[in-house]
Amino acid sequence: MIPMYDLVVVRYGELTLKGRNKKRFTQQLTKTIRTACRHLPVRFESEHDRFYIHLDDAAYDHVASALAIIPGVAGFSPAIKAEKTTEAITEASSRLLAMHLDSPKTFKVETRRADKTFAIPSMTFSRALAGRLLSAFSDLSVDVHTPDLALHVEIRQSMAFVFVDKVEGLGGFPAGIAGKGYVLLSGGIDSPVAAFLAMKQGIAIEGMHFESSPLTSIEAAQKVVDLSQCLAPYAMHQHFRLHMVPFHRLHQKILETVPEPYHIIIMRRMMFRIAARYARLDHTQVLVTGESVGQVASQTLESLNVINAVTHMPILRPLVTMDKKACIRWAQKIGTYDISIRPFEDCCAVYVPAQPATAPRDYLALRYERLFDFETEISTILKQIQVLEIKQDTSLFLPDYGLTVLEALEAIGAQT
Repeated sequence: MIPMYDLVVVRYGELTLKGRNKKRFTQQLTKTIRTACRHLPVRFESEHDRFYIHLDDAAYDHVASALAIIPGVAGFSPAIKAEKTTEAITEASSRLLAMHLDSPKTFKVETRRADKTFAIPSMTFSRALAGRLLSAFSDLSVDVHTPDLALHVEIRQSMAFVFVDKVEGLGGFPAGIAGKGYVLLSGGIDSPVAAFLAMKQGIAIEGMHFESSPLTSIEAAQKVVDLSQCLAPYAMHQHFRLHMVPFHRLHQKILETVPEPYHIIIMRRMMFRIAARYARLDHTQVLVTGESVGQVASQTLESLNVINAVTHMPILRPLVTMDKKACIRWAQKIGTYDISIRPFEDCCAVYVPAQPATAPRDYLALRYERLFDFETEISTILKQIQVLEIKQDTSLFLPDYGLTVLEALEAIGAQT
């Protein structure tokens, strides 16, 4: 039997614990939900601890797909509405149970009576409704401790409704509620997951990709465009801004001037300098990276300290204690894994030293940086960063427009 639901009940979860900030959090979340469902024939209704989506002519599956990827949604349930009478609630409950009874089951009824003008107490109503349903379904039996199925009844001011399924949402906080950050987005597995986890916690994330074509292939930058498409549905307004940083000249100078063991350390220090200075131009509060302690040479505690030393801007590392298997599971869940493992590497992966420094020293990093004029290069780079607005349905294949990213961006007229 195809379920015929009337509405979807959306739960806020821990947003309801935010005290005086609760209104701001819930308003941002409901705004995001309305945007995500804007093309569907639905109506919206809000109460202090619930948000309702009346399905009207919309398919529940379409609404569920939209809700499943919205940060801040703790969970949701498809429900059937009823008048606030025992007879109407019994009829709605019978319809709902018929949808779920593929085999004999145990069940229980849980009633939440938010409308205290409804005369029958919750426990009394649950027992009475269970008795009516037992009479209607001979294969059912009651088990209040470990039932196969829990029938939930909510009696609110405006209506009553019944539901069985409780679908888990992403949780976290609404997009953008915590401020803005830039993620240093490579084409690897880790940084897209870090971007997603930061967005899940309410940070409006934009990507910064340090592209080094022709030292690296243009296909490496294309991976990042495709990863941005995967991240767009989770982003604020469901589009992802990708800032393309022309890094090849500075990258070349590092390779030519700096001793090989310090290549990646100096490269990362330059990236952090550029990202932090660029972030200050539009009042971005934090940088986000996909670094995890000890996974590679540049992610030892000594290396992270030397890299961090170039900026006072907070650096968030959502994966800092996550092992690789856990990160891969997240990447598979959000759809970035298959893109990340394409055989096109970015500048930090292509030119890995044979014997990288795992315990670098700050004074040595400073000494090697004095060997070339990086400040002039950074000033030039900051003026040349270009921005791509990426949506889930964006169709953009950089190799069609040139052999380097710069050629491609000039051909398509990217925003600077």
